[in-house]
Formats: sequence, C-alpha cells, structure tokens
Amino acid sequence: MNHFSLVFSLVFLMIFTNSTVKSQDTTYARQLMLHLGSTELAGRGYERDGSLKAAAYLKEQYSQNGVAAWDTSYFQQVPMNQNLFQHLGVLSIDGQVLIPAQDFYVAKASSSLKGTYKLLYLNDSLFAHSPKYRNKILRKNLTSTFVVSQDPNFKERYDFPVPVAGIMVLHDKSIGYWHLRRATRPLNHVVVEALLEKVGAKARKITLDVETQFQEDYPAVNVIGKVEGKGNTDTVIVLGAHYDHLGAMGETVYFPGGNDNASGVAMIMDLARYFAKPENQPHYDLVFIAFTGEEAGLLGSTHFANHPLFDLKLCKQMINLDMVGTGSTGIVVVNGVQFPQHFLKLDSINKQFNFLTEVKQRGESCNSDHCPFYQKGVPSFFIFTTGDEYRKYHTTDDLPQNVPLTKYNELFKLLAQFIKN
Repeated sequence: MNHFSLVFSLVFLMIFTNSTVKSQDTTYARQLMLHLGSTELAGRGYERDGSLKAAAYLKEQYSQNGVAAWDTSYFQQVPMNQNLFQHLGVLSIDGQVLIPAQDFYVAKASSSLKGTYKLLYLNDSLFAHSPKYRNKILRKNLTSTFVVSQDPNFKERYDFPVPVAGIMVLHDKSIGYWHLRRATRPLNHVVVEALLEKVGAKARKITLDVETQFQEDYPAVNVIGKVEGKGNTDTVIVLGAHYDHLGAMGETVYFPGGNDNASGVAMIMDLARYFAKPENQPHYDLVFIAFTGEEAGLLGSTHFANHPLFDLKLCKQMINLDMVGTGSTGIVVVNGVQFPQHFLKLDSINKQFNFLTEVKQRGESCNSDHCPFYQKGVPSFFIFTTGDEYRKYHTTDDLPQNVPLTKYNELFKLLAQFIKN
C-alpha cells in the first residue's frame, strides 16, 4: 500500500469511527430487547396478543426515529392460522406434580384435554421393527390412554396411526427446546415431553388440564420501515430480523426470546435509527423488515417474498440477522459460499477494521428468513454470532437482560460499513 492510500485509510477509519460512535451505545439495544422480552409481550407469540403488541411497539420505534413507512402503513398483513395455548393447569404423574418448562413441556400443537388417563409404555424397538407387536398395540382402544415412548426421537408423537388421548416422550437429561411445530394445523391429541427421572418407567396415570384454541386468520403483521437513499433509487437493500417468538405455555410460563431474536431486531432497529439521520443518509434505499411467523415456519418472510412491496429484482442484498447477542468468536455468514463476491466484500471490511475475530463463510441453509428471498434469486445472507458465553435458546431463561451483546458494537459497525459500500 502506498503512502497516500495508507493516509486515506487511516483518515477514513477515524471519520467512520467518529460518525458512528454515538449510535454504537448498546443502551438503546438493551432497552428495546428488555421490552420485547417483557411479561407484557408474553413471549411475542399469539397468546394475549403478544405478537401484535410487539408490532405496535416496533412501529412506534420506527416513527420516533424518523424511519418512514413504506407507503401509508408500517404493517403488511400476513395470513396465519395458529393454535393458541390458553391454559395449563397442574400436570401430575401418579399424584406427583411436575414443574412446567423444567420437568415437562406440552407441545403447542396439542388439543384441549382435562382429566386422568392411564399410561401405556411402548417397547420402542419392537414398535419400530416388529409388525406383530406394533399391530397388537394399534388394535387397542387408546382413546383414554397416553402412549409413552422412551425414545427422545420418537417420530410418531405428532402422527400416531390411531386415536390416542396423548403421547408422552421421556427424555434422559433435558426436555430440550419448546417450539411451534404443527401449531398451524393442530393435533387431535396432546403431546408431552417429560423428564424420565420425574416420571419413571413404571408410572400408571397422568392427570392434566390443557386448554388450547385454534384460530384461523390470526391478524399477524410484518413491520416495515424505509430510509430513502440520496443516490440511485432503483436499488434496494433489505435488512430483516424476526420479532416473533414462541409465546406462552399457559398463563404463567412464557418464552422471552432475548437472543432469539430480540437481539436481531435490536440490531436492525438500531441500524434504521442510524441511517435515518440526515448525516448518515445512505446512497441506496434501505428497507427494514421485522418479520412475523418465523418460528411457525418462515411465514412472514415467505409472504413478503411472494407479495413484495417492490420489485425484488431491485434488491441487491438481503441481510437477515437471527441471534446476534454473542460474538466472542465472530460471526457465521450463511449463503457466503453462494455469493462469494458479497462475502469477500464483507470479510475484507472486517479485516481492514479488525471488527470481529472471524467472518466464517458457510453454504446455504433454509432455516431462517433469508431463505424465501434467496429462493426468489435475491443475494441473501443469514448472519448469526458465535461464542460460548451464552447458549440459551427456546427456553424460558433466554432472558434479554442476560444476553451479553459481546460484539454488538463491532457487528453494527461492520454492517453499517458494508451497507455504505
């Protein structure tokens, strides 16, 4: 590098650092995350209108920070059916009360059920491999029975071949993660995931009280803001993050979703706030989308990709942020292999300014809101941070106040510089 280039780079770094330092304060991000993860929003799901309250809050943030609506509204309606978890009473095994979200989960897709039911333990190996044993089980009247499997990967918990009151799957060390699987087309039985040590291998009865309600056409929305560019108006860059989470399992158990994905939402809202300031006006139009329905199957992003508010051919880059609350070991860029030139630009900026330890290139994966854009031909990245300092995910203790935001400032600067370039 010649002397002029070196001086120019140093001056540019000083200008860039000074121009963004105020916007790097994590106070705003933390404030936003705390509200998104509060009891008032009940896990940003569909119980107690947590999702709609979150959408209203994000709309207010756009407006207060000078981020315009795309047209006349910040909202894009997203058609969605959803099974709502209305009530979870005491669940006991032979009279021993289990603790929800610690000893057991009840699947979101479950039907309503109240009463005491007998337990039938499967021989999992025979059920899977012996037609004679399997037929013997399936010929029984199981409508007042919970079938119990000790295989944590029991595939037929959601699609048991004959009518049952419920399926209980026992886990050795952890009940794992709650999720919204099948919540858009609920079951005719209850699914319980429970700890083996709390249930035992010889229990006889389960008593429970579960109430769910299937709602068609739940009024879900994507929340969309825009910052107009000062240059080429036929180019759009999209930054997205899903604001929905798992909601609540009854009246008292909810899933705050601090890292997943209040952290990603905080980042795009902070970037929107930054670029909305006149001194930071970008060259191209920026569209910020807080997606609904990611946890239920990428519903919000799929709807937008199928019903875009602009020609997707104008979109030169889509960046999806999902779980960016750590970063001690860097970031992973899903689809980095698919778009090597875009990745090289991001990586070279990181190396130039030494923001993050590593920007890791990875291939395609259709596991977050970048995927519907990618499938439409839009160059799309899914970025998440890495590091062992925080591992909470889909549990009740993914609390926004505990998310470390280890490299939040550095990732913010990297993304802002990438967008400017």
